[in-house]
Amino acid sequence: MIKTLAFVLLTVVGTTAFGQDYFGLRVGTNTVDITKSDADHKMTRFIGGVTAEHFVGDNFSIGADLLYNQRGGNSVVTASDLNSTQRITSKLRYDYLSIPLKASAYFTEKKLLFVSIGLMPSFVVHATVTSPTYTLGGTTYPGSTRKANELQSFDLSAQIEAGLNFPINEKYSFFLLGSFQRGFTKVYKGNAFFDGKVYNYGIVSTVGVKMKLQ
Repeated sequence: MIKTLAFVLLTVVGTTAFGQDYFGLRVGTNTVDITKSDADHKMTRFIGGVTAEHFVGDNFSIGADLLYNQRGGNSVVTASDLNSTQRITSKLRYDYLSIPLKASAYFTEKKLLFVSIGLMPSFVVHATVTSPTYTLGGTTYPGSTRKANELQSFDLSAQIEAGLNFPINEKYSFFLLGSFQRGFTKVYKGNAFFDGKVYNYGIVSTVGVKMKLQ
């Protein structure tokens, strides 16, 4: 956690030193899964936080966000005996503090359309696996929730974004944003799952408001 806070502080100080122009809030949904799933095991979770942006020209900017980023997915296994088979779905809830660092280009005279690319370092703040109660062969197996100690504490993802920006007045603007996130550091420690080749990904939809600072 100390490393996380230090990283956040350096990011904020660095952004402020360049003279950020806009500060805002964004909230939305995160449709997430981990790669190497054997089917469509996506979950819809929350993402939200603050955003800062500095224009380096009329149509180009650099920025940083600080987001509570809920990720994970559904893990489905099959349990069977001589008489029956059940599909058992466990909920993987992996929550991160994410700090997207990005560059953006704006299009049209009023900057209504923009696209961004960047990197997103993330730090695990809470991670659990919840298994349901199920009955097989006359025996009931109780559900449980455990801490996901097998998770790596750090994740690094690439992201690409596209959005629409709607000025409200000279100081405030409203925006809609869609993004795709793809991790390229392994989700789990070692090679316990799929030879270790498991990565986060998500499709994010958010709304937000920005305020012009200078």
